[in-house]
Amino acid sequence: MMGKKETAQELRRRKTFEEVVSTLNVDDMARGDAESCIPGPNDTEPTLNERTIIDYFRDSARKARNFAKDDLDKLKEQMSEIYHSRIIEELKGCPNALLQLNNDSRRRENQELLDLRKDALKREADVKKFAKDNGLKREPQPPGSPMQITFWIAAIVLMETLLNATFFAHGSDRGLLGGAIQAFVISFINVMLAWLLGRFGLTRLGHCQPDQKYLGYAIVLTLVTAAFTLNMFAGHYRAALEGDAFKAVLLAVESFKSNFMSIKSAQGWLLTAVGGTAFTCLTIKIFQSDDPYLGYGKVNREYLNARDTWMERQREFTDTIIDNFNRIESKRATDTDTLGKLEVRYGVLLDKVVRLVELYDSSLKQEEALCNQVVNYYRKENKDFRSNQNDVLPPYFSKPVSLGLSDFSLDPEMEDEKMHQQEIAQKFHDYRTNDSARMKSELDGIHKQEIDNLDEYFGNVS
Repeated sequence: MMGKKETAQELRRRKTFEEVVSTLNVDDMARGDAESCIPGPNDTEPTLNERTIIDYFRDSARKARNFAKDDLDKLKEQMSEIYHSRIIEELKGCPNALLQLNNDSRRRENQELLDLRKDALKREADVKKFAKDNGLKREPQPPGSPMQITFWIAAIVLMETLLNATFFAHGSDRGLLGGAIQAFVISFINVMLAWLLGRFGLTRLGHCQPDQKYLGYAIVLTLVTAAFTLNMFAGHYRAALEGDAFKAVLLAVESFKSNFMSIKSAQGWLLTAVGGTAFTCLTIKIFQSDDPYLGYGKVNREYLNARDTWMERQREFTDTIIDNFNRIESKRATDTDTLGKLEVRYGVLLDKVVRLVELYDSSLKQEEALCNQVVNYYRKENKDFRSNQNDVLPPYFSKPVSLGLSDFSLDPEMEDEKMHQQEIAQKFHDYRTNDSARMKSELDGIHKQEIDNLDEYFGNVS
């Protein structure tokens, strides 16, 4: 590339009048021909030396054409790379890409979605069947929040433990720590009895099957008796507690056997009251945490879990569809931005092509003008060097010479090529301003239709 630039510079230096005259020794040419009376008055063709001058300029024009042709071919190659880039095809293919992406997502997740929907529908049918089989004409009671239930149970147990710990601490040889351990054991047993009563006893009392109802009465009677016994015995134990825990247990057993309703200290009665209240509150909270009919809450929870899983999967799939749209829309915007840059780049290259052709055509005309200037100088010198100034010169001496510029045309179809390239540049503009906006509209429409169809695709699960 550097060599070509230097050669082009040499060509430009030789195109000055003085350098050409000096390089070709035009003065010697003219003197020699004049001394030989060349050309003669009847000659019609240029002299050999005139042809030398003309050939010099034709050779210069030929070299300039080769360099210009190389530059033009490089510009056209760069323009061709832009035009044949796949950016336009990718932009116009955005709607189909979105449809394909959504179809792939649906096909990939279709079976899981169907399975989750079937499971939710089956669980819903199980709830309805359970209600029908058990003569229930109401909706199941929604289950309580596990966190809220745990909070209430923990709060009641903590309160009971703290109160009972103070009662036991006064009579225990281990102080507050010993009282807390004893209080916690009683609270833990209270919780277990309340849980069994609330979950498996009270829920059977309204059962449609007699055997379940009778079993419920038996469980309630057993557990209430057990809780009553536990808390009454705890009161007797506190009344007998004077440091030795084991001795207090034996005394409490004897006292309980002789008269279980006779607790011999106020602290013992307070402890019994606290334990009974805690047991009652725990039973109510546990009973209210689920449906009061045995089994109805269980099938309802299974249905709600299946439905929630199905709904969550729906949301995830919807998010996938939205992500698909955002990906393609982002690609469309990026392609449009890239297309705008290519449009500018293409326009710059097209301007270079036009300027190159214009400069080359201008340089050819200057080359021909310089050629005529040198030839006319030769003819003038030829006349001045003649010994007989009255010699008759041939008529063609007064006519300009021609380099035959048509032989050095850069591209016979260059005008058509410029029009073709301008049409391509306009297409880039149209793709960016019109097609991109149309693609966005199509993408919005496809996405809206996809979202609208999701309810039908998912099916109805109440």
